[in-house]
Amino acid sequence: MLKLPKGKLHTISSGFLSYEFFEAKANSIYEIGASLTNHFGFKEQCTPAVGLDSVFWDLCRDDVKLTVGWDIWSGCFIMSHCKKGDEFIARYQNYVENL
Repeated sequence: MLKLPKGKLHTISSGFLSYEFFEAKANSIYEIGASLTNHFGFKEQCTPAVGLDSVFWDLCRDDVKLTVGWDIWSGCFIMSHCKKGDEFIARYQNYVENL
């Protein structure tokens, strides 16, 4: 079962949305990815890229790309790369907050 702390929605420097869970642990990206796959139809585009202080994992659905990640500055997050992605970020926020 997906259990995340309350998240915050941000507009990032690209102008698109990011939904961030600062207190979440790095391995929460796998639960977030699974929920995006199971409930929203996203598929893994690549395996997670793991660094010393960050993890990034790209998921796609049709022409929408989202990055699920964790870093020491933001905690866990889902970041959009396009306007359609922003719509999924908003839907995901609603999904998480109503579990």
